[in-house]
Amino acid sequence: MRMPGRLAREPLVQFLVLGAALFVAHAAFGPDEAPPPQRIVIDARTVALLEERHARAWGARPDAATRERLIEDRIAEEVLYREALALGLDRDDATIRRQLRQKMQFLLQDSLAVVAPDAGELHAYFTANHARYTEPARYSFEQVFLGSDAEVAALRKATREIEDPTELARPSLLPRALNEVTAEGIDRVFGAGFVSRIASLEPDRWEGPVESAFGLHLVRLGAVLPAHLPGFESVRDRVAADLAQEQAPRAEADLVARLRARYEIVIEGAAE
Repeated sequence: MRMPGRLAREPLVQFLVLGAALFVAHAAFGPDEAPPPQRIVIDARTVALLEERHARAWGARPDAATRERLIEDRIAEEVLYREALALGLDRDDATIRRQLRQKMQFLLQDSLAVVAPDAGELHAYFTANHARYTEPARYSFEQVFLGSDAEVAALRKATREIEDPTELARPSLLPRALNEVTAEGIDRVFGAGFVSRIASLEPDRWEGPVESAFGLHLVRLGAVLPAHLPGFESVRDRVAADLAQEQAPRAEADLVARLRARYEIVIEGAAE
């Protein structure tokens, strides 16, 4: 079919006709080649990483044959990984989504870094959280285990003249003395409430009987270091770490909000 002369002379029409002719010629006479495959590059860094993992697992560097097997296994892993992605096997998998989220959070730690607070902010946080940094009271004492025999306890109360109370001791795995231990630590060893019973004893003399979870004791209370708030400078690093940890969730939420702004969020089926 011939085109009208004026239409045939239009540049756009000439371009389209020439393009169609080239397409037909390429289809008829061009090489029948498949598109180039996706590249999988196993670079020197990857090989070195494979060798290091093998050395950590087996305690020796891989020989040539083992290195080749490691590389082939890495190629197989990459091929299957890419094919799985192409098939969409990563979609709607809760485990994969959770792992990717955790990995993304790990990679974004630098982005979540909070600007270092100044001294004023640290002091304010320290003041507002005195209880967190207050050092608990600590107790030092000796004890003699009397067992559960009330008669032995009564004997001790009636014989104050005994110079060496250890003569009344019965075998026990309990420590004979504790030095500068917190109330929590003492109660963990002797049972709940024991420290409250020895705290009011007169220092530097044997007193008792004092009851524990195991039986009766004679106790000689030593030094008591009262609870105290340490100086700010001695806990400055701890205060900074605590403040950063407290701010991290807010920093992450802000980052997620900025990333979320890149997306159009559509919630289908939501209540009106």
